[in-house]
Amino acid sequence: MAGGKVKKGFTIYLVILILLIVAAFLTVVTVMLFSPFKTILGYKYFIYGEENYIYDQQSSKNKQTESENVFDFSTLSEININCSYAQVNIIRFAKVDNNAVRLTNKASGFAKDGQDTDFVYNVYFSDANKNVLNIDVKEPTGFIYFSKNIQVDLLIPSSKTSSLSNVAVNIENTSGNINIGNNEALKSGNSDIKIKSLNIKTSSANVNINKLFDSSITSLFIKSNGGDISSNVDIKAENFDLYSKSGKISLKDITLSSSKELNLDLGTSRFSANTINANINIVMKDGYFDVNEINGYLSSNNSINQMGSATMNVKSIKGNISLPYANSSKITVDKMGEGNQVYVNGTSGKVDIKELHGEAWIYQTSGSVTLDTYSNDVSVKTTSGKINVSYRNQSIANEL
Repeated sequence: MAGGKVKKGFTIYLVILILLIVAAFLTVVTVMLFSPFKTILGYKYFIYGEENYIYDQQSSKNKQTESENVFDFSTLSEININCSYAQVNIIRFAKVDNNAVRLTNKASGFAKDGQDTDFVYNVYFSDANKNVLNIDVKEPTGFIYFSKNIQVDLLIPSSKTSSLSNVAVNIENTSGNINIGNNEALKSGNSDIKIKSLNIKTSSANVNINKLFDSSITSLFIKSNGGDISSNVDIKAENFDLYSKSGKISLKDITLSSSKELNLDLGTSRFSANTINANINIVMKDGYFDVNEINGYLSSNNSINQMGSATMNVKSIKGNISLPYANSSKITVDKMGEGNQVYVNGTSGKVDIKELHGEAWIYQTSGSVTLDTYSNDVSVKTTSGKINVSYRNQSIANEL
């Protein structure tokens, strides 16, 4: 009986101790919430709620006292935006009469004493070139965030004279989403946005090219380690380079006006597009490539960054296919144009060409090959895999 009483008493004291600790913790948290930016026991709470419109900018990064006149984006040659987790938007905005940079900060969270919770931004001309506008943003740092709602907005009036058609826009951030163009038309004035060139580098941000973006662009460069990339408009460019280690990529039509290649470095990404009017140089490991129509060649000739177990689906192609390092990838082509050639060298993958009007050289180690060909110039070899070649409804199994 005495042992039971001791055990019961210990449990009561333990519960009381836990309740006291919880009460003390809640007291400290409450004090911190009502005293933001004040360090208590090595921690502090930060919260912001500000919105700033900038219509002019300092003449240098040192923030001289004299500012320039209201800036006009159309007179600039370059705009550079550098931030971390801030969202970046380039949009038409009916409520401004002049070009503006809007900086919105509604971030909040908890930080350790040594973490910098200051919100610092700078909009300035480059000392070396007054036609270059720099926008630098340093976001608050914490270990728990209730909100990371910080936005950097390039606001362009609805007037047709306001434009970025002569401006190269460079955006570099870590995780904040990047939105180019409006999703909905303005009630009056011009709604689309034209940019000379767009260069985006991000770690994990989603990149969205919205439907009111003027898709005719000189150069488009997007490099992402893990975010999704989407376009709601057809892209017409002289140069287009896309690098993505992982993530989902959804594009519509792509047309290159020059003879340069469309460079795709996809890693393990899932890539889809409707029509590509360009020659394609592709690097992918274990990703997914799905395109309805290609008017140009498709090649993956990088011996260092070889294909692994990637999946390629092409409904129709008018151009050659060269995949000398296909390895265990699965290649499916519904239709190849007349006079075109396909060369695939793999190991344990699968090649399926449903309507071949050109020449084919396909070699596998243990993978399978299926051809439906209208040409008699085909060479298919496999060491231990399965071969099925149909020539105008006449099947030849495992004989080529």
